[in-house]
Amino acid sequence: MLLARAAAVAAVIAATCLATTTPAAAHTPALKAGCADGRAVLSVELRDYDGRRANRVRVDDGGESIEDRSFRSHFRRAYTGSGDAVRAFTVTVRAWDDPKWSRGWSFHRELTTPVCAAPAAAAPVAATTTTAAVTTVVETTTAALTTTTTPPLTFVWPTARLTASVVPAAADRDLPDTGADVVVPLAVALLVLAGGITVLVVQRRRIRG
Repeated sequence: MLLARAAAVAAVIAATCLATTTPAAAHTPALKAGCADGRAVLSVELRDYDGRRANRVRVDDGGESIEDRSFRSHFRRAYTGSGDAVRAFTVTVRAWDDPKWSRGWSFHRELTTPVCAAPAAAAPVAATTTTAAVTTVVETTTAALTTTTTPPLTFVWPTARLTASVVPAAADRDLPDTGADVVVPLAVALLVLAGGITVLVVQRRRIRG
C-alpha cells in the first residue's frame, strides 16, 4: 500500500516536470514575407528553442547571405529590401537537438514577396523641334569676255630697189609733123600774165585812194 502511494507521487512529479519543461523547448518558428510601404519585408522569429547549446540561423536574399549567426532560445529580426521586383528569401535553421533534420526543428524554407512598388512613371520626353536650315543658292552668271586680238600691221618693205626704166624719146623723125608751133602758146601765156599784173595794180590803187 505504501509502495503504491510512492509510485503515484513519483508519476505526478514526473508529469509536472514534463509539463513545465516541454514549452521551454517547443521549437516554434514564425516566418512571414510581404510588403510594407512599398518595400519587401521578411520577418523571422524563432521561439522556445533548446538553449542549452547553440543553434544557428541563416537568411539569404536572392542567393546572397544577409544573416548568418548563432542563437540560443530565441531569435527575432526583420529584413527589408527594394519592392520594385519579386524577391526570393531563404531561411535555414539548424537546431542542435535535431541534427538529422528529422524532427522539423531544423529546416530550410523559401519565401517570396511580390512587386511592392509600382514602377516609376517614365519622364515625359520633351518634344524636340528641328528647324531645317534653308540655304539660298544664288547663281551668278558671269559673261565670258571675248578678247579679240588684232594682229599688228606688218609692212613689208621691198628690198629690191626699183629701177626706173628710161624710155628713150622717139626721134624727131618718128613724130608726126602737125605744123603747130610753140610760139603761140607762149605769147598767150604772157598776155594773160600781163593782164593779171595790170588788174592787181589797179586794185591796189583803189585801196590806197
